[in-house]
Amino acid sequence: MPEQTGRGRPRTPLGDVVFSAVVKAYEGKSGRRVTSALRVHFERGLTTKVVSYNTLSDYLSKPELTPLLRVLLQESAAPLKGVEHCFAIDSTGFGTRSYDRWYDEKWGRQKSRRRFVKVHAACGVKTHVCTDLIVSQAGDATQLEPLLDGTTQRFVAL
Repeated sequence: MPEQTGRGRPRTPLGDVVFSAVVKAYEGKSGRRVTSALRVHFERGLTTKVVSYNTLSDYLSKPELTPLLRVLLQESAAPLKGVEHCFAIDSTGFGTRSYDRWYDEKWGRQKSRRRFVKVHAACGVKTHVCTDLIVSQAGDATQLEPLLDGTTQRFVAL
């Protein structure tokens, strides 16, 4: 994230945001419900401030955060390098809360369809560790090479 220039509210440190995002994902709760856990982590000195749920939501919607979270996922799987030698790559779709709506001239009525997001993942067959992950709306074939590259960088000894 770029440094703050000029006036305005001070930016929340990126380390605090990423830590809070990981806690939110681990707890499996909404931003509001994870606030008490974030407060406990702040009191223990793990963060410099309690990240509000609005700030957390704003940062998670920024595309600049995606590469950092992807590297964190890859690095967290790296300790299993000596155990994992076989990998499976697959994808699955998730429906979002937003819909595409249009008027269908042929049937003379309004139509809608839920928007989907695909998660492309490379996972270890033995340990089931996720070694790389890409969230997109692209087809499977275009994501195969980046997933292979991300996994082979840390797991395959050449």
